[in-house]
Amino acid sequence: MIGSILEAIICLQAIRDLGQV
Repeated sequence: MIGSILEAIICLQAIRDLGQV
């Protein structure tokens, strides 16, 4: 479960980075 949560957080951060740019 923890791995899944970490993966989701990384994905969200990547999307936020793209949106900020």
